[in-house]
Amino acid sequence: MGLHASTPDQELYWHQLGLLLRGPEGKTGKRPLMNMKDETGLGLAVHWVQQALISAYENNCPLRPVKKGRKSLRWTLELESLRRGVRCSSGLQMGPR
Repeated sequence: MGLHASTPDQELYWHQLGLLLRGPEGKTGKRPLMNMKDETGLGLAVHWVQQALISAYENNCPLRPVKKGRKSLRWTLELESLRRGVRCSSGLQMGPR
């Protein structure tokens, strides 16, 4: 059985992402400053942003199982209609269905 992300709660996602990007407050009530003047500091900042994006996404778009064998009837009928249209216009014959 496959898994896919459910529909995200966008408002909650953006709120949580903002909190994660601000970072934790230390004992003094101040947030740490990042030194991005060198490659190491920039690399740490990039990693921090990546982790914030991933965490906010995973927390607000949990994976759920995909039910196999479920087809959208509307989509199936639309595709069948398009297929028939293409076959008729190209001169191909369709057998009984």
